[in-house]
Formats: sequence, structure tokens, C-alpha cells
Amino acid sequence: MRARGFTLLEMLLVLGLVALLAGAAVAWGARAGGAADLRATARTMEASLRALRGEAIAGGAPTALIVDLERRRWGIEGEGRSHGLPDGLAVRLVTARAEVHGGSWGRIVFYPDGTSTGGGLELVRGDSRMLVLVDWLTGRVWVE
Repeated sequence: MRARGFTLLEMLLVLGLVALLAGAAVAWGARAGGAADLRATARTMEASLRALRGEAIAGGAPTALIVDLERRRWGIEGEGRSHGLPDGLAVRLVTARAEVHGGSWGRIVFYPDGTSTGGGLELVRGDSRMLVLVDWLTGRVWVE
């Protein structure tokens, strides 16, 4: 009677295949994690901009989102705290010329009538890109 089991060659082949698949999963997960970081940052900025527009309308006073490109931080003007931008995420701010200060920081302003300076933020990580846009006439905020 013959003993049943696997040969050493079969076991090594299976272990090699498992190692190859695990390596591919880790590499894919790292790329997906970067894209998730990009989406999360874009959605957080979108939510902050929408809230700022609401505050400007409800409070009857202008509100602004400040983006400091040099220090890689962004926050709500007058709030005193800011958020850091994730490592490896490139950011470009587009806004009214009067709202760009020294080339290193700028702001997007919302007014009590619902309008804004308009503009947006371009967030880039590797081959992925997202835009957080603000319409100057309506103050509408959306992500592309």
C-alpha cells in the first residue's frame, strides 16, 4: 500500500505561488491606500468648503478656506487649527489673484450672498488626480 501525501517539490511550488500572490496583494494595497488618501483628502476639503459656504450665508459674514502650500497645511480662517496634507500628495490652488499671498498661500472666500471667489484645488498622487472645485457665481462645491 502506498502512503498518500505531497512531495517536497509540490509543497515548494505551492509555497512559492502563495508568496508571489501575497507580494502582489501588498503592492496593490499600497497603491490603493494612496488613492484612498487622495479621495479622503478631496472629500474632507469638499465638506469643509460646503460648510464654509453655509456659515457665510447663515452668519452674514465672509468665511474662507486657507491653503498654505509651503507648509503643506490647510484650514478655516480664524479657526486656529489646520490640517496637514498627506505625504506624497501634490496640491495646486487656483483662486482669485487678490486671494494669493506671496505665492505660498492663498484662500477661497465665500460671501453672505452665497457667491465666492471661485477656483479650486488640484490634488495629485502618482497617476491619480482629483479636483475640488468652487463655482464663483453660485458657490457650488463639487469634486471631479
